[in-house]
Amino acid sequence: MHIDVAMDHLKGFIGYLKNYRVNGFTLALASTKKLAIEIDIESTFHEKRVIRRKSQFDENVNHEVKHSAEDSFRIKYFLYIVDQSFLP
Repeated sequence: MHIDVAMDHLKGFIGYLKNYRVNGFTLALASTKKLAIEIDIESTFHEKRVIRRKSQFDENVNHEVKHSAEDSFRIKYFLYIVDQSFLP
């Protein structure tokens, strides 16, 4: 195999991964929902319990943005795994 051909294949693969990072979650979610309907199981994301901690009167409070369970899964797991597969 020639180096230029290997580089073209690698660029194509990186392009595929970048496209999959943008559109892959919605496509995978649609196919898994279809599969869940076929085998008659529930297809929902479960909410994690929010851990609350008391703050002191002089402590700065960080108000984190609350994501849905689906968005949280996409950000914390899906994008993390896809990002580990290539370096942008």
